[in-house]
Amino acid sequence: MITYKQLRSIITNAIFVKMFMTFPHQLIRAAGNAAWQSVAVYGAAAAGLFWISAMMFRSNTNIIEVAGKRGGRAARVAVGGAVLLVAAFNLMPIMRIFPEIIRLVLLRQTYIEFIWLVFAVVVVCGAYCGIESIAAVHELYIPVAGGAFILLMLLLLPKYNIDNIFPIFGTGLYNVYVNNSSYLSVFSDLLLLNILIPRMEYAGDYRKIGLTAILVGGGAAFLIVAAYCLVYSYPASGRFLIPSYQIERVISLSSFFSHFEAIFQFMWSVAIILYCAFSVAVMSETVKASFGSTAARFSPPVIVLLLSAAAILPQTLSDMINWEAAISRWLFIPSFALPILVAIVSHETILKKKSGKK
Repeated sequence: MITYKQLRSIITNAIFVKMFMTFPHQLIRAAGNAAWQSVAVYGAAAAGLFWISAMMFRSNTNIIEVAGKRGGRAARVAVGGAVLLVAAFNLMPIMRIFPEIIRLVLLRQTYIEFIWLVFAVVVVCGAYCGIESIAAVHELYIPVAGGAFILLMLLLLPKYNIDNIFPIFGTGLYNVYVNNSSYLSVFSDLLLLNILIPRMEYAGDYRKIGLTAILVGGGAAFLIVAAYCLVYSYPASGRFLIPSYQIERVISLSSFFSHFEAIFQFMWSVAIILYCAFSVAVMSETVKASFGSTAARFSPPVIVLLLSAAAILPQTLSDMINWEAAISRWLFIPSFALPILVAIVSHETILKKKSGKK
């Protein structure tokens, strides 16, 4: 069984990883240096949507099992397939972006294929360790990562310039409060939390874990974007593909710490590997629940291979980030809507059976 603290750490890390990678670039490109307002508004919206979803879906098992009980194997496969698609679209950009960034920042003389291979092997091995083992590592790692993150925010204080957040509404109210709805996709991994309900010590923790992860992960996301907007003025702030890495480079304590950003690069590298291993493990669990244990036996390497093959389709890193931005415009919809839809259909099925008996 997975404890409340472990699940909270897992989902918080999932939110943090996606926010740390490319979402600040998307937000700032749309809203300018008022992107911090988008993070706050849509973070609150995500909490509201998840609360509604969790209130409607009340079960001791996940949406795949509920769909299977009410609609048979076809419903089980359909819902499981939808979950796999959401998880795949979340993971695929990272399978491309992370090795590219590692080569660009740390291993410039190393072939990208070798970095990719090592990354894929580590993720597959991590997935085979099992969800419980990954959860235990998350529980140990997140407090350390949290300390490093707080240190980063403190070290950036001398670099802040309050004038950089003006004009206060950035590129306009519409772009800040309407056009940045894709940010909700940062929270789309909450769907994977639903898959883990049978592994929870107490199924009633589902809603509490999700809301706490949104609060902590969304709070970290707000601090990342706000810090970046305070350090860089617009439009210069919209030019960097990985803003979160860019703010690390401005820290300079002394000649000894001239490459201080290496500490943070290591921390977010571990966070990304943990996130990828967790996602592949849950996807394997989804395959097992939808198609049977035989199909799930070899699913981790197959999943990583398929995602890696799909991730190399965009020609450049910039194309991959633009592709991710297009996908994120709709990815949050099934993440929040699927538990609600399954709950509604399941409830109607129960009512029909009861009326038929009468």
